[in-house]
Amino acid sequence: FSLRVAPAFPLVDGPVPGVVGSGRQIGQRPLRIPHQPELDPAVFTLECWVKIPQRFSDQLKNCWLIGKNRNEFTEGNFGLLFNCSKKLEAVMNIGGGARNVFRIELSSKTKFRVGQWHHLAISYDGDVFAFYVDGRLAGRQAIHRQRRPGRDALCLGQRPDGRGKLANVMVDEIRIWKRALSQDTLRRHAMSPERYDRRSVSWVMDFNDLQAPARPNLDGARIRMRFGSWQINSPLIPKWSLRQEKEFVLHCPVKPEPWRKPPCRFVLKGSKGRLYPVNYEEHTGGYVAQITKVDRDWKGGQTDIRNYDEFFLEVDNPQAQTLRVPVLFDLSKGTPANITGLVPILCDERGYPTGIPVQLSKNWHKPPAYAKFYTMLPLRPGRNRYRLRIAYGFWGTLPSASHAQLSLFGYGGNGRWDQLAIGCWGETMCFNVDYSLPEVMICDVRMLFTRNGKDGRLWGWSDGGWGGDWLQLRRPAGSKLFPVAQKTAYLAQGPCLTDVRYAGYYGKNQDVRFDAAVAIPRTDDHNQVYQRLRYRFKRSLSAKEAYFFRMGPNWKLVTPRVAYGNRDGLLTEQRVPGNLARGTMFRDNIVLTGNAPWWIAFPGSYLNDPKRNWGTGSRALIIHSYRAVLGGKTYTHPVIAFPVLMQHKSAKGVGCDLYVKAPLQVTRFMPGDEVEMVVEWITVPRVAEDYYGPNKAFLKHLQENPRSWRTVYREAIGKNPAISVRGGEVQQRIPLVVKVNRLPVEVSIRGGVGVFPIRFEGLKNPRRWRFYRKTGNGSYPLGQEVHGHDYWQTDYDPETRTFKLSFNLPLDGLKESTWILDRQ
Repeated sequence: FSLRVAPAFPLVDGPVPGVVGSGRQIGQRPLRIPHQPELDPAVFTLECWVKIPQRFSDQLKNCWLIGKNRNEFTEGNFGLLFNCSKKLEAVMNIGGGARNVFRIELSSKTKFRVGQWHHLAISYDGDVFAFYVDGRLAGRQAIHRQRRPGRDALCLGQRPDGRGKLANVMVDEIRIWKRALSQDTLRRHAMSPERYDRRSVSWVMDFNDLQAPARPNLDGARIRMRFGSWQINSPLIPKWSLRQEKEFVLHCPVKPEPWRKPPCRFVLKGSKGRLYPVNYEEHTGGYVAQITKVDRDWKGGQTDIRNYDEFFLEVDNPQAQTLRVPVLFDLSKGTPANITGLVPILCDERGYPTGIPVQLSKNWHKPPAYAKFYTMLPLRPGRNRYRLRIAYGFWGTLPSASHAQLSLFGYGGNGRWDQLAIGCWGETMCFNVDYSLPEVMICDVRMLFTRNGKDGRLWGWSDGGWGGDWLQLRRPAGSKLFPVAQKTAYLAQGPCLTDVRYAGYYGKNQDVRFDAAVAIPRTDDHNQVYQRLRYRFKRSLSAKEAYFFRMGPNWKLVTPRVAYGNRDGLLTEQRVPGNLARGTMFRDNIVLTGNAPWWIAFPGSYLNDPKRNWGTGSRALIIHSYRAVLGGKTYTHPVIAFPVLMQHKSAKGVGCDLYVKAPLQVTRFMPGDEVEMVVEWITVPRVAEDYYGPNKAFLKHLQENPRSWRTVYREAIGKNPAISVRGGEVQQRIPLVVKVNRLPVEVSIRGGVGVFPIRFEGLKNPRRWRFYRKTGNGSYPLGQEVHGHDYWQTDYDPETRTFKLSFNLPLDGLKESTWILDRQ
């Protein structure tokens, strides 16, 4: 455990040292001042001093510093806020409604630093709306309208109507004038905050009636840390200054650590011979390799990355026993070639994947981007050699798959997401595992190999329909039950087929147990995410507003049509009327009849966002299996609904979500109820011109079937081919998992489309395997190797002490195919 601390003022609502005398800290509750005429002259200047504490610098998103009259869509509103891009913005409304909102965003050229006091001012003289920072003009808009003052409250620290999150902010010397002050006057106020003409000001709040707290004095203090039987009791330096950071480490060796004495000797080199330091760090509890610069003869960033970073590790173990040593590879200071889809693969010195797990965490929200790879490195006595490979866009000939922790520090809060990606051109999907931002589990759904038309940008980010959710349940008062006691196990993080497990409960009383398994494969046609979900109810709960799975929300997606069907084809395709009201149901309580797989599509959906010039497409859900036991009755056909999320008047259409929900007759969930299902979330391009990937069969299909439900049906059937196995047994069909009983193992597949993932389990050795396709004319290797041994994935199962091998089979155009795994 490491603790980094510094003396600071307690940031609770109340007095703090201001720019003149005392100021006011806001963060737990907003400060509201009821309306009075002095607060809202028609022609005005609002000026104030603002300071954002350093510790809240990552939370500057969608929060108001000061504002009056409800919100920016209200006639007479004015104020200062941080917008969704975390940019400081002045706002005013003359005329009411969204069309009459006037905004001035602070440009990057104007300095605004957290941890410092800044003088902010906005003014309107009946013609021009102006924004000033520290006495300098930050922007202006000519409006030439008469402003109508409002009659609602002035609010500090939150949107004036009380909605939205609080801003942790210090304020001081708030003044409102009945005229638009000149820039020279505001510059003088910024330089001398205590000097102004008190006779002509309309309203002032200076907080000088509050007693500012004394500076904290921790001189000569001691710090104590304890966990179980481990503890430290450390004296501090005699004089500890304000904001002077100190770090303390409590090391808790659960098992003996023989690798610490005598120490192992590490030598780490890059592919061009650069040496990197590897040292033991107590606060990490292991050896840390600092990789701060990488020599490359290829280009990184948002582009077609088919190369790897490679590092060669040599470790001498001086002891007579095999050690397992914790090692952290720290790629900091913007070292990664691209951060969104990187996958670390620990190989032996020849480049064969070892199956040794490498834990991955990363962040690009707080520049510079970093990635941290943590592993327990097995070291035999004597010299050991390993090769660390980092794949970015591709592993072999196909885009790589990855599933990793993503820090949100710098974006908003101190939470984390789990981020999934195929390739490195934006996320495929994110899981909001600690619900630190929105109130849904699934976020940031995007596309693969998708551009905005034939002239659109390649290798860029895209939009595939934003969000979704797992189970939703609500209490009688309407609040949502959130996950608690949740654990995550990263069994495989890529690059061929990921395997990540989630388990926990919904509700603080652990009302519902949930288990989930998530996988994404290496592929070259479109994004696909497999999710295996199981819910077990432990208490009686209302089924009102409940769903088992949700596709949505997306506030900018237009859905002109919906379609759904089963294994045999289309059941219904319907046009969605463009005049449906938000919050209504387009269709409700639809029972999907026939045999699985069932599928739901939104043909022709598109993003109604003229500001974005990036690839968009259509989301769809395939339900490969479904079983629910509710109130003692078994249901084997899913029930769906299409709620209307948004009405897009400019597009003359609406945006529909998708719910998988309980049958109409189920009004309560009872103890013992269970729901199990396997779903596949896909995003597909609208038309062939939007797709720039290499899969010719998929491109031909899009050319023949633009904006069609047939693309979803093709995937649903293609991922459910007929399969037979000799030498093993099928453990799981979606994605396909085969337990090896004897060698060789023969897998025969009839049908299939795209790139089909398969994982073999129960292998006793990670090396010297041969995998090939058998035909009447002979045997053919998989043919996906580019840089050597880079077409399969190896994982280790510590419970069975066996290995797993994952491959990705090209099935397009093959009516039947046979695949063999055998020893070399």
